[in-house]
Amino acid sequence: MSELLKTAHELEIAVPDLEAVTQYLDLYPALDSNVCEILEMAKREFSGCELSLEMTATPDLKGKYLALLVRQYPYDPELGDKIDIFYSNYCGNFTGEGEFRVETDFM
Repeated sequence: MSELLKTAHELEIAVPDLEAVTQYLDLYPALDSNVCEILEMAKREFSGCELSLEMTATPDLKGKYLALLVRQYPYDPELGDKIDIFYSNYCGNFTGEGEFRVETDFM
């Protein structure tokens, strides 16, 4: 099991499609170590929210990327802004192959 998946498990972050996430991490191994720290910070930043590590389709449907989905019931109207600030502060300088985002799906 990858370091990222171990971290997600330890932090009680859901990984609904373990096989798809594992396959993506096999393609882009740099994500494994780079995203672990982000998961730890997100768990603190979004305490009280449900966090889920999932493969998500790009809006243009040309591919998929790894996303940390932040869900809150009921949604705080400022959640989107909080996610944008978090992403800019902690993920904006991410380099390497593969794509990782922090977002919400407003379920």
